[in-house]
Amino acid sequence: MAYDQDTAKACLKCGPSCSGFAKHAWRMTCTKCRCAYDEHDVSEFSTQMLLDELELGESPLYKMYVEAQKLAKQCNTHWLPIGLHPAEVDSFLNSLPSSEVPRGDAADRLRRRRLRKQIPPQDRRPAAAVEEAWVHRTSSQLPDASHSLDSELREANRFKNSRNRRDFGIGMVEHMSQSAGQACADCLGTIGFGDFCIRVRPEHRSLEAMTNSPSNEASDLAPAWHVGCFRCATCSEHLVDYCYAWSNGRPYCLRHYGQLIRPRCATCDHLIFSEEYTRAMDQEHHTGHFACRSCDASLTGQRYILRDDEPHCLGCYEAKFANTCEQCKEKIGCDSKDLSFKERHWHEKCFKCSACATSLADRPFATKEEQLYCSDCYDERFAARCDGCQGVFKAGMRKYEYRGQQWHEECFLCVECKQPIGAKSFIPRENQVVCVPCYEAKYAQRCTKCSEVIRRGGVTYKGNPWHKECFTCTNCTKQLAGLKFTSKDEQPYCADCYGELFAKKCTKCTKPITGFGGCKFISFEDRHWHSECFLCGKCNCNLVGRGFLTSDDMIMCSDCGR
Repeated sequence: MAYDQDTAKACLKCGPSCSGFAKHAWRMTCTKCRCAYDEHDVSEFSTQMLLDELELGESPLYKMYVEAQKLAKQCNTHWLPIGLHPAEVDSFLNSLPSSEVPRGDAADRLRRRRLRKQIPPQDRRPAAAVEEAWVHRTSSQLPDASHSLDSELREANRFKNSRNRRDFGIGMVEHMSQSAGQACADCLGTIGFGDFCIRVRPEHRSLEAMTNSPSNEASDLAPAWHVGCFRCATCSEHLVDYCYAWSNGRPYCLRHYGQLIRPRCATCDHLIFSEEYTRAMDQEHHTGHFACRSCDASLTGQRYILRDDEPHCLGCYEAKFANTCEQCKEKIGCDSKDLSFKERHWHEKCFKCSACATSLADRPFATKEEQLYCSDCYDERFAARCDGCQGVFKAGMRKYEYRGQQWHEECFLCVECKQPIGAKSFIPRENQVVCVPCYEAKYAQRCTKCSEVIRRGGVTYKGNPWHKECFTCTNCTKQLAGLKFTSKDEQPYCADCYGELFAKKCTKCTKPITGFGGCKFISFEDRHWHSECFLCGKCNCNLVGRGFLTSDDMIMCSDCGR
């Protein structure tokens, strides 16, 4: 529940985008950012002692709590538990987790926030909260159920009395007296002998399961907790000031204890004490509190629409969130079918072809310049046409494209055999397409040797095409592609075979004299020499370009021939 003291408190969720908490008349949310009050920096604001707020009355527990808080003031702490002696204060504080030590501003803020959350002001005096809500309901003319204020007050007082007398307690600090220690009722770790621990009221000491203690007498022991493990069984938060309410053999913060006994209104955060209330969206609400998030009109028994998990009456939803029809520019009401396409919306009756006005609901359609067209009208006006038959391409038709032209599947034909090419390979010829069999039959090059089609890797010699593997030496059949070769009588020969078969032989070395590589040679009468082999028979000097003499088969330089 929100209070006037919460006004302008910063939102911990929205940050600077919320200028501060603004109280709603009965919702627990901020009217600016719509976050709940407990998502703002709210905390305990009452200056009255907590047990007085709870109307517990004088009792031994009350007196022990008062004495403990006097000791806390003397020791400069915000709070101390009952059962602690002055000489044990420092030792107790050292046993706490550092985040739980009740000293300093941060610890004070944490304690105040826990007080506000775990022991809500509206739960402390539930009858007073019921009266306040009743006054508001009457002044605001919210829908009323058939119950009376008296019956709600009776239920609220019965709840408070039962809680305060039977179930409320404050954890008491004592030293573990069991020599073997005892298992913590929360973490199940061992509380050692002599360590501080928390105990509950004697009448609350029946815990459902205490079989994890190292002691064989575990089932006979009252439950105990580490000083840092005394938590609410629902929210697992450390119980503020060790205050708890006992239910089903477990300790709870007063908030979650209340929700075990009575439903809590999800809208105002009050416990519901009336006989009748509304259940919606898996939550409970006071009658009249399940309302439109925009106008606060009650939605009990009314149709509503969710937006971001918040309910809205039909009027507010249409005004704030309904889409506008592209055709008639009117809102598309909750009872109208909303047809959408690419973030544009139409009434069903307005979703029609802009050319022939045929309804496009459940029919294929297309768009052009933000106008809707049925498939027939679109094809007639805008569809691409086949370069073969000039017919349009209708939706779902297969289309073949090549060099800027397009054809129907049945129109994409070989220019020679007129058969559909489809997904088969083809070869372009003079802006026409020819299937591979027709191209090979009519236009492909054929090997000079084997007369078969040359599909790849061909060579050309003297204007004639050859397969690479067919272009071989006439004598030894060695492949000539990439090798030196020559021809004789129009037949190709490799260099070796040509030299052996047809070339002149050197008179000196007897090897063939070929013209490959610019080879020079000397001829005299019927004899021939490589240039490097034309040597004097006596002194071995090279005779190229020099005079020489012959004697029988020998040639000599002029010096040796004298």
